Amino acid sequence: TFGFILFDIHSLKLSLTQECQAWKRTFGIALNQLASTDMSELSSFVDGMTKQLQRPISDLEDVREAMTALRKVCEAEMWIEATIGPVEETFALLNRHELQFSDGNAERIDTLIYSWKNLKELVMQTQNTLELIHPTMKAELLTGVKTFQAAVKTFYNDYDKSGPGVVGLNPCEASDRLHIYQVQFDELWRKYITFSSGEQLFGLTVNEYPDLHRIKKELNLLSKLYNLYNSVTESVNGYSEILWADLNIEKINSELQDFQNRHSILFL
Repeated sequence: TFGFILFDIHSLKLSLTQECQAWKRTFGIALNQLASTDMSELSSFVDGMTKQLQRPISDLEDVREAMTALRKVCEAEMWIEATIGPVEETFALLNRHELQFSDGNAERIDTLIYSWKNLKELVMQTQNTLELIHPTMKAELLTGVKTFQAAVKTFYNDYDKSGPGVVGLNPCEASDRLHIYQVQFDELWRKYITFSSGEQLFGLTVNEYPDLHRIKKELNLLSKLYNLYNSVTESVNGYSEILWADLNIEKINSELQDFQNRHSILFL
């Protein structure tokens, strides 16, 4: 009431209340989406590292993977600690203001906190395990490197004498040998990565294998060359089976041009 004037503000109060509720709901939706995104990213990382560190450690490859996982967790620890707290506070704030959502994310925060605690304990367990097996794994590494060096030397000699790059081979025979030696090389290259990583992990001198890198480049180039050869051979053989009525000169010209372009790229 103002003097003789009576103001009815009931409708205004109702409108303002509804507007505030709408604003609060919109703000809550934005907070929920932001916190849910951060929580999903955290959960994905924590679950992935937990699975990786739960794997048994039985060889050098397992050691390398475990060390990689430990390094990732160490690098991410500050980010996780700085993110998980605000996420928890956000869901507590939403709950305090009775802003409920049906996505179930508010209930997942406790699971995430528990999983992160377990991951930190798992990190300590893995570090202790690595310390215990260090002498044994180092001895196995040194033995494995010696065996690998002998195998690589044998492969070098065999490749240079009978590999796909031997002068005088017909293309079909060279293509077949390429496949055989590529399989052998891939296995050696996998062991090379494992042993080199192991030498780095144990602080040893990393052995170099220049001929292995040479052969890698040669096989890569030969693979492209014979893939092109096989494609050209297949296409040319197919041309002889095309009826004159079905002949498409533009398509053939396009294929030949593509072969020429692929050939030119090989030597760039």
